[in-house]
Amino acid sequence: MVIIYFATAIGGNLYGTWTSTSLAVGSSTAINGLLGCFIAYIIVNWNRIDPNLRCMMVCMISFVVMMNLILGLAGKSAAQSQADHAGHFGGLISGVIVGMMLVKPNGGHPESYENKVKLYGQILTAAYFILITIFIYA
Repeated sequence: MVIIYFATAIGGNLYGTWTSTSLAVGSSTAINGLLGCFIAYIIVNWNRIDPNLRCMMVCMISFVVMMNLILGLAGKSAAQSQADHAGHFGGLISGVIVGMMLVKPNGGHPESYENKVKLYGQILTAAYFILITIFIYA
């Protein structure tokens, strides 16, 4: 969890630095990254989770992400807001891809689907961090 926390904090702040002029400080990118990791947990264990529970999990995470977006944009317009919404989005995305790489399937014995998800997570994580770093420093 510590690895995911710090990786998503870095990934979210890199994305926020690239796409936004807002000040990127604090742990909000990492918290959104942990939400993204929960999405990755659902993706990795899609075939192993009871369909009713899976539906509830998808509804719950969708609600939390949408409320985060709505409450983040409420009160002030996006142009006047002091929050780094791009960093929050970057943390969420980096949480999904890092989680796809690191989350273990329930039951411990990965099947071909879980192995493919892990491979895609590795590829996407490497591509994400490399491209964002290139875009920032180029």
